[in-house]
Amino acid sequence: MASSEQDRSSPLRLGGGPPRTFADPQNEFEEALIQLSRKELPVQKFLEKFFNSNVYILLPEGQVKNIGDQAKLVPHPRVFALARPGHDSVCVYSHPSRAHPTRELYPDFKFEYEVNAGNFLFGIEGSVGVSINPYWDINFEWSNHQLAAMKEQMRRQTPEPDCGQEPVH
Repeated sequence: MASSEQDRSSPLRLGGGPPRTFADPQNEFEEALIQLSRKELPVQKFLEKFFNSNVYILLPEGQVKNIGDQAKLVPHPRVFALARPGHDSVCVYSHPSRAHPTRELYPDFKFEYEVNAGNFLFGIEGSVGVSINPYWDINFEWSNHQLAAMKEQMRRQTPEPDCGQEPVH
C-alpha cells in the first residue's frame, strides 16, 4: 500500500494505559494539540508550533546538575521513553500536570525538566520516536522513521548560517 507524504508525517494515536481525559488546555501548545486531534489544524502548522514550544520530559534522580543558578541536563541523560517494536519513543509532556499518570506508573521518573521541543528532539542521537502526552485521551506518537523525516525536512527548510563572510557592497 502506497502512502502519501501527509500519511508519513501524521502521528499515530497511542492506546493502552489508564487514559486520562484532556480537559481545559493549559497553554497554547495544548490548544494546538486539541485542534490537531479535531483535524482543525494542518499537521505542518502543528509541527511548527510543536518544535517551537517548551515541553517537559521526565527524569529519574541524578540527571540534572546545577551550574551556578541554572539547572542543566547531564550528558546523555536517562529520559522516560516507551519501548516500541523496533525503536523507543521518548515521551514529552505539554504541561507538567500531563506527566502525572506516567509518574504514577513509573515512580522512579519523578522529576520534570522543561526543554524546547525542537532543540531537544534535534539533539537526540540514535533511532528514536517521540510520544506526546502518553496515557491521555489526546496524545500522539511519531515513529523513529517519521521523526527522522521531520527533522530532515526542517533541516532543508532552515537557511544555512552565515559563515562569517563579509557582505558584498
